[in-house]
Amino acid sequence: MGQEASDVRNVLERILSGVESAKFYLNFMAKNAKTDFSILQTVKVCQAVVYFGPVLMIQDSLEDRYSIYHSAISFSQAFACCGTASDAFLRDNLTWVARATNWSKFSTTSSLGLLHKGSIVRGRNLVKPYLPGGSHPDKYSEGGALYALGLIYAGRQHGAEEDLRNGLAEGMDPVVQHGAALGYGISAVASLNDRKLAGDCTSASADEQKSTSSSELFCSRITLLPEKVLDMPWV
Repeated sequence: MGQEASDVRNVLERILSGVESAKFYLNFMAKNAKTDFSILQTVKVCQAVVYFGPVLMIQDSLEDRYSIYHSAISFSQAFACCGTASDAFLRDNLTWVARATNWSKFSTTSSLGLLHKGSIVRGRNLVKPYLPGGSHPDKYSEGGALYALGLIYAGRQHGAEEDLRNGLAEGMDPVVQHGAALGYGISAVASLNDRKLAGDCTSASADEQKSTSSSELFCSRITLLPEKVLDMPWV
């Protein structure tokens, strides 16, 4: 009887914690994904007709070495496949992905958070290689991975809190803090849990991102915003 009660309790905990509903949601999204990858491929290899005097030439209208263009494609495929856990586009274009540098690498890594949105059971393992201390040491990948972690656990802060708090620690690279602050804000949306963000950051860019993330924490709780803002150390 004791074992049976324990089993029932475990099932109820999984249901109330959202684990079971998340599993059904992911299965539904994966089975009903209808992303047209041909559109993404067409945009990726977009070409234009260029005139050089009397010579007519066809060349890439936007080269993937441009960070903004690369980031735009990364987020386009992420939004197109949001929540489906399908990274087929990235796997089929590994050479293109490898050309990402600096902030475009940040964007490409963070796009994993949209692809795997809601994968609360194995979300951390999906981005673990890119997290600080992982097998791909790079500050842009690490910052992007922390942002991705926040996107995966949006509204479920407990699943990503430890990694995000570590990313905000003093001495971390500003790019890593940037991603951690964004991820913290998304994961803790509407929770008013700003204790870690109220700490000191080591750069202006990280402090700016901290302010942005704080606004996300207060989202949907606007009636409490004025008194909370006055308590912030940067006011």
